[in-house]
Amino acid sequence: MLRRCRWSLAGAMAVAIALVVPAQATPPVKDEQTFTGTAPWTMCDGVQIFVEFVDVHMDTFFYDKAGNIVRYVSHSKGQGTLVNPETGVTNTGAGPSKVTVDLRSETVSIVGQIFHNTEPGAGRVALSAGNLTFELISFDPEERTFVAGDLLHVGGPHPNFEDIDWCSLVD
Repeated sequence: MLRRCRWSLAGAMAVAIALVVPAQATPPVKDEQTFTGTAPWTMCDGVQIFVEFVDVHMDTFFYDKAGNIVRYVSHSKGQGTLVNPETGVTNTGAGPSKVTVDLRSETVSIVGQIFHNTEPGAGRVALSAGNLTFELISFDPEERTFVAGDLLHVGGPHPNFEDIDWCSLVD
């Protein structure tokens, strides 16, 4: 009887230990993408100013135990050159940043230098840096795009795009 009790107790403990071991989440999936091209940036006195860019993204998808995406993080190292096609004048800028889409908290955060441009002798002439947190309206993991809602938090200088005198950079 004592022997049967020991085996029953040992079996019960083994089952209890097996039930206590947490299920593992799906490991994160990393992917690197590089985007290059030329795109319209702004108009200056009737002249279309373009940006020539290279943007490298290291994207990571995080999953819960059921295999559902819970967070998407994109580290971006972008560099671009504004070009005035009439004068040939250029201005270089960069924008290392990180975008985090958190599906649990339903927020999207952007941290880093969204853009900054410098001018020889003048230093930094355009800067948007720090952090921004928005309400997350939707996220498309296939396209890696999101729709942001209300602005929830601002840290750092973030001028409106229209408030920066981009034309003076390529006069």
